[in-house]
Amino acid sequence: MQRLLEQHATWFIIGVRFMYGLRVAGPVLLGLSSISHARFAIFNLIGALIWAALIAGAGYLFGEAVERVLDDLRHYEVYVLAAMLVIGIFAWSIRAMRRRRAVREKR
Repeated sequence: MQRLLEQHATWFIIGVRFMYGLRVAGPVLLGLSSISHARFAIFNLIGALIWAALIAGAGYLFGEAVERVLDDLRHYEVYVLAAMLVIGIFAWSIRAMRRRRAVREKR
């Protein structure tokens, strides 16, 4: 395991940020190996920059997608509101009729 870690240390240092659970244990394992502190710091910085760019890019794209969906829904806003109003009035009238019927049956 130690030999494998040292052979692929560069990719492990960069990739440890993207692996759930190894983000905490990875640096500990690397600290136990013979990798120099400078090499770890450089590749850890590279991994952090890649991770930050990907997360920020994904957040930006998600925000753009949500904005497009909400812009499309604005066209139907009046229709949705009217449908909600009609459904609400219908539900209220059914409830009122059931109450009147229950009062008549009690008499």
